[in-house]
Amino acid sequence: MPHRPALLAFVAAIASWGCAPDKATQSTPAGPFEVNWGPGAATSDVRVQVEPLGQVSHSGLQLPVVSPDGKWIACFRVAGPAASREALLTGKGLEDVSLSVGPVAAPSAPGPVSPGEAALRPGAVGGARVVCPSGAAWPAWSPDSRFLVFSAFAPDGRCELAVYDLAAGATRRLAMGDQRAVMSAVSPSGRQVAVVLAGEGPESSGLCVLDLAGGKRVYCPLGPSDGAGPPVGARPSDAGGAEVAAGLSAGDAPRTRPAAEPPAPPPARPFWPHWVGEGRLVFFLCRDDRTWLAHWTVGDPKPTVLCGIDVPPTWPELLQALAGLGPPVSPDGSRLAYYERATDRVVLVDLADGGRVELPAGTRAGCWLGGLYVAAAAEELLLCAGSAASPPRLIRGAWLPRWADEATGRILLCGPGPHARAFSLTRLTVIKGR
Repeated sequence: MPHRPALLAFVAAIASWGCAPDKATQSTPAGPFEVNWGPGAATSDVRVQVEPLGQVSHSGLQLPVVSPDGKWIACFRVAGPAASREALLTGKGLEDVSLSVGPVAAPSAPGPVSPGEAALRPGAVGGARVVCPSGAAWPAWSPDSRFLVFSAFAPDGRCELAVYDLAAGATRRLAMGDQRAVMSAVSPSGRQVAVVLAGEGPESSGLCVLDLAGGKRVYCPLGPSDGAGPPVGARPSDAGGAEVAAGLSAGDAPRTRPAAEPPAPPPARPFWPHWVGEGRLVFFLCRDDRTWLAHWTVGDPKPTVLCGIDVPPTWPELLQALAGLGPPVSPDGSRLAYYERATDRVVLVDLADGGRVELPAGTRAGCWLGGLYVAAAAEELLLCAGSAASPPRLIRGAWLPRWADEATGRILLCGPGPHARAFSLTRLTVIKGR
């Protein structure tokens, strides 16, 4: 019997902090699981086909991640209790969390495959390969679906950035020293990875772009900003401050000197980097009690603030903003989706001018289908073209969209599984025309 309360808990928990099951939600009695499993099943709004694909495991912390070509899925398995959300930054509590990669479905016809892919075909052990037996977090596929990058935490808290090559079936690890690399994002060319370097807690972090071939690192310059003046990284002269040492040699006396040096404001903190083109990133930028969206071209002296967003700069709020979403940047790189708890809805932000489109209230998860957005509420899946109050309903029930393809109209969904640590995997195809 499908474990519907657990799936509903995942959707509802996005309103609390992320993907951890909520005991209060799990105890809610479940009604009938409304979905027509027949081919060409018709809902009240559009016509769709629904195809069950089996089951995938989950850890109660992060959702499965589907490769861009829709053929492979990376999912977690936990042998003990679910870890806390802080474990995603510190690694403490992830000792029992493993990461596996397997096929989304059996191929329709046999063909030449690499040894690595053959090991992942159905018929291999469990139909999937364990690529990280312990301490796994933050998986991110390359745009060509050839490799998977993820964070691998050791029991002592050390973190390595791991790269799993699908064709070779092998993993190489990149040492990060005392830094913990999280929130990986692979560049369009696959040559670079953007990561957030986490310190001892969510209050300490930086943004780094790592060259996968040579290991060269480029750091995003992040300086203090009060959000009302110049962009982050601004010099005192940019902000109109007192001229203390500008243009003076070491032996010169300053022309003006403030009576007392004001305390330095805390540094800006980056979260959730995503590529919007080769060499260009968009990310959340936090300082004090504010959060912005910021652009950065790799190598530029400082990022540029695009707009403010209504996401309090705390780790629970930042995590929930993208926890239930597939890749948040639209395929053309023009918009970004995030969940806004204050209004309990998914918001689409125009990355050119900061304009926002609010999806219907109660939408908490979703993914892009070309220029449309497949949004999940607690009891239905919607196809949103904008801020329409009543967008077409694709299917009823509790669903988490993980991937979609505009050319085929296919959407991969996680649905209620047989128990609390498993999802059912379903392919939904939107039939064009009625």
